[in-house]
Amino acid sequence: MLLLALLLNGNLVDPGNLSKLLSEVPMLSKRQRSLIDEAIALEFEDAKGSGATGYLPHFLAQATLPHKDPKCTYFERGTSKLTLSIMAHPKFGMPYGMMPRLLLAWMCTEACRTHSPELNLGRNQNEFLKKLQLPSDGKYIKTLHAQTLALIRSQLSIEVSNAGALAFENIQIAKSGFVFWSPRQPDEECLWNSTLTLGSDFYNAITKAPVPLKLEAL
Repeated sequence: MLLLALLLNGNLVDPGNLSKLLSEVPMLSKRQRSLIDEAIALEFEDAKGSGATGYLPHFLAQATLPHKDPKCTYFERGTSKLTLSIMAHPKFGMPYGMMPRLLLAWMCTEACRTHSPELNLGRNQNEFLKKLQLPSDGKYIKTLHAQTLALIRSQLSIEVSNAGALAFENIQIAKSGFVFWSPRQPDEECLWNSTLTLGSDFYNAITKAPVPLKLEAL
């Protein structure tokens, strides 16, 4: 698993020593430790037994989207070695809060499940809310519409630095999409499914080394 390989410098380690080694990594937050613990459980135990219901892109296990609206079109967060930056579309704003994190996890989970960059969002907004296991009330309808557009129109950049060396990758989340939802009529069924085609770099990044997790924890 890529995340563990990065943390353990590529060395093979006995499973019994993983917890001890991880406890000695000072930069890990409580959330990161929790995600890694779940990844370890899936690595050495049956997936169902660990209770995982989805996947998260590996780079989001170390750096997350903003929790509150930063009221700007550029945001970055990370550790001393890894930085995730987001350039928002000025028309749709910055993705923030629980919804885009859940959307990213759903995208990663669906891409891993279907082995395809083309995702089916359903024929109306309520259908997509069901896919996300969210209630179809006014609060979620409005937030889902706004945050979906904010997320899929954003650009990501991942930067890794170590001892003066620098590596980076600019990633387009969505190559194309057709979103026919109307937040005023979330039950109205369209003639066509709303669809999203992930950018090739994003698709490769989220399917190459996904981190197993419980979607309910987001």
